[in-house]
Amino acid sequence: MTTMVQRASQVVQTALRPLFTAAQRDGRRHQPLLNERSVEYAFVFSRLATHGTGSLLDVGPGKSAFPVLADLAGWRVVAVDNIVDFWRRGPLGVRWGLFNEHFLVEDADLTKSPPPPTFDVVTCISTFEHVIDREGLFRAMSMALRPGGELLITTPYTEDGGVPNAYDLPGSDAQGRTVPYVCRVLDRAELTRLCAANGMQVQGMEYWRFWEGKHWSVGQPLPRGQVSSATEPHDLACISLVKGGNEVHIHSR
Repeated sequence: MTTMVQRASQVVQTALRPLFTAAQRDGRRHQPLLNERSVEYAFVFSRLATHGTGSLLDVGPGKSAFPVLADLAGWRVVAVDNIVDFWRRGPLGVRWGLFNEHFLVEDADLTKSPPPPTFDVVTCISTFEHVIDREGLFRAMSMALRPGGELLITTPYTEDGGVPNAYDLPGSDAQGRTVPYVCRVLDRAELTRLCAANGMQVQGMEYWRFWEGKHWSVGQPLPRGQVSSATEPHDLACISLVKGGNEVHIHSR
């Protein structure tokens, strides 16, 4: 996106943001009080703290406040989302994804236009599971990192037996609802293939359980997220990967 277009988008978002903010906040009042963001943000910021500051690419922030929080923590942040393909139209036909009330989100499909290797950290928080071309996105995020850079992914996960769409599984809370995207569950075999193909190494992982069933969204939600391990029931993982270089193991749960 050119500088001129960026500035134009910023002006439009700033001018129209008040029209959307109240509606978005009203919608949030009807969302569940418990979700995985506290766990994911804690993991990501604990990893950012080891770097100090630097350049950060946030992939798929939607309307979240994460990019501005990272910005306030001293990071030089670029936030991108595939708005055209993933965000519904709002009033006057405008894509609601453009109206992140916290931060300028650029419309970009990284699978078609990978960024240059200029970032110290790339974050992908609760986004990877909704992407069809996962190989393409993983490759683009890896390419965006400088040598030794860190990729942080939080996503539904199981050590074995990933599924193409958890929302289609019997007992999923998505049954009976219209969900405009899939929820692909990553497993160890797929993660290993992606890393091998793109020069990435796993530094460490946190395992968490949020649902009674084996996979994300299946069964009843737990009262709160539970710390787990690779050998215990889990449905979400927070993953740290490094681009090339020597593997540096971090704390894994």
